[in-house]
Amino acid sequence: MDDDRKRHLKGIPPLDGGYTAMAPASLWMLRGQVQAALGCGIAFRPIIPSAFAIGACLRYFRGLGRIAAPTQLEAAAFSFLATCLITLTWTFSQNAGLPAL
Repeated sequence: MDDDRKRHLKGIPPLDGGYTAMAPASLWMLRGQVQAALGCGIAFRPIIPSAFAIGACLRYFRGLGRIAAPTQLEAAAFSFLATCLITLTWTFSQNAGLPAL
Protein backbone atom coordinates (compact mmCIF):
# COMPACT_ATOMS: atom_id res chain seq x y z
CA MET A 1 0.00 0.00 0.00
CA ASP A 2 1.46 3.39 -0.97
CA ASP A 3 2.03 6.28 1.45
CA ASP A 4 -0.85 8.41 0.15
CA ARG A 5 -3.33 5.62 0.68
CA LYS A 6 -2.00 4.88 4.18
CA ARG A 7 -2.22 8.55 5.13
CA HIS A 8 -5.77 8.70 3.77
CA LEU A 9 -6.85 5.58 5.64
CA LYS A 10 -5.36 6.89 8.91
CA GLY A 11 -7.28 10.17 8.64
CA ILE A 12 -10.75 8.79 7.99
CA PRO A 13 -11.52 6.79 11.20
CA PRO A 14 -11.21 9.80 13.56
CA LEU A 15 -13.51 11.78 11.28
CA ASP A 16 -16.01 8.93 11.17
CA GLY A 17 -15.84 8.72 14.94
CA GLY A 18 -16.47 12.45 15.22
CA TYR A 19 -19.52 12.19 12.98
CA THR A 20 -20.79 9.13 14.85
CA ALA A 21 -20.51 11.00 18.16
CA MET A 22 -21.90 14.32 16.94
CA ALA A 23 -24.98 13.04 15.07
CA PRO A 24 -26.80 11.47 18.05
CA ALA A 25 -25.55 14.20 20.39
CA SER A 26 -27.02 16.91 18.17
CA LEU A 27 -30.35 15.05 17.94
CA TRP A 28 -30.42 14.70 21.73
CA MET A 29 -29.67 18.41 22.20
CA LEU A 30 -32.42 19.38 19.75
CA ARG A 31 -35.12 17.57 21.75
CA GLY A 32 -35.41 20.48 24.16
CA GLN A 33 -36.87 23.85 23.33
CA VAL A 34 -34.20 25.51 21.22
CA GLN A 35 -34.26 28.89 19.51
CA ALA A 36 -33.98 28.79 15.72
CA ALA A 37 -30.42 30.15 15.42
CA LEU A 38 -29.08 27.94 18.18
CA GLY A 39 -31.00 24.96 16.81
CA CYS A 40 -29.38 25.36 13.37
CA GLY A 41 -25.96 25.55 14.98
CA ILE A 42 -26.59 22.34 16.89
CA ALA A 43 -28.18 20.54 13.94
CA PHE A 44 -25.27 21.33 11.61
CA ARG A 45 -22.50 20.17 13.99
CA PRO A 46 -22.17 16.71 12.33
CA ILE A 47 -21.33 18.47 9.06
CA ILE A 48 -17.96 19.59 10.47
CA PRO A 49 -16.24 16.16 10.42
CA SER A 50 -17.94 15.42 7.10
CA ALA A 51 -16.32 18.50 5.57
CA PHE A 52 -12.92 17.39 6.83
CA ALA A 53 -13.55 13.92 5.34
CA ILE A 54 -14.17 15.55 1.96
CA GLY A 55 -10.83 17.33 2.30
CA ALA A 56 -9.10 14.03 3.10
CA CYS A 57 -10.65 12.41 0.02
CA LEU A 58 -9.55 15.32 -2.17
CA ARG A 59 -5.99 15.00 -0.89
CA TYR A 60 -6.12 11.30 -1.73
CA PHE A 61 -7.38 12.00 -5.27
CA ARG A 62 -4.60 14.53 -5.80
CA GLY A 63 -2.03 11.89 -4.90
CA LEU A 64 -3.27 9.34 -7.43
CA GLY A 65 -1.28 8.59 -10.56
CA ARG A 66 -2.19 9.40 -14.13
CA ILE A 67 -3.90 6.08 -14.70
CA ALA A 68 -5.97 5.82 -11.51
CA ALA A 69 -7.04 9.46 -11.24
CA PRO A 70 -9.45 9.58 -14.24
CA THR A 71 -11.11 6.33 -13.14
CA GLN A 72 -11.64 7.56 -9.58
CA LEU A 73 -12.85 10.95 -10.83
CA GLU A 74 -15.37 9.29 -13.12
CA ALA A 75 -16.62 7.08 -10.26
CA ALA A 76 -16.97 10.10 -7.96
CA ALA A 77 -18.78 12.09 -10.66
CA PHE A 78 -21.19 9.21 -11.30
CA SER A 79 -21.89 8.85 -7.58
CA PHE A 80 -22.55 12.58 -7.24
CA LEU A 81 -24.87 12.70 -10.23
CA ALA A 82 -26.74 9.54 -9.20
CA THR A 83 -27.28 11.04 -5.74
CA CYS A 84 -28.60 14.24 -7.33
CA LEU A 85 -31.00 12.22 -9.50
CA ILE A 86 -32.29 10.21 -6.52
CA THR A 87 -32.73 13.35 -4.43
CA LEU A 88 -34.60 15.17 -7.19
CA THR A 89 -36.79 12.15 -7.87
CA TRP A 90 -37.73 11.85 -4.20
CA THR A 91 -38.36 15.60 -3.92
CA PHE A 92 -40.73 15.61 -6.88
CA SER A 93 -42.38 12.40 -5.65
CA GLN A 94 -43.31 14.23 -2.46
CA ASN A 95 -45.56 16.42 -4.59
CA ALA A 96 -47.47 13.25 -5.49
CA GLY A 97 -47.99 12.38 -1.82
CA LEU A 98 -44.96 10.29 -0.83
CA PRO A 99 -43.75 10.99 2.71
CA ALA A 100 -40.94 13.45 3.39
CA LEU A 101 -37.59 12.07 4.50
